[in-house]
Amino acid sequence: MAQAVAYLGLLDRARAVEMLRRRAAGVREVVAGIEAGVAGAADAGLPELYVVEGGYALALRRAGR
Repeated sequence: MAQAVAYLGLLDRARAVEMLRRRAAGVREVVAGIEAGVAGAADAGLPELYVVEGGYALALRRAGR
């Protein structure tokens, strides 16, 4: 979900709040998926070398990028 936050000022308050809520829900969904994948890899006994990219993606999503 890649809405441009820079354009929120063009929207009325109610629409901006709605769009931010949608974005937050989308980010939560992506983060949950990445967390599940990283946990599944750890549970499978994969070395951290194979899940480091998942951890990086997770950090980026949590930071809102």
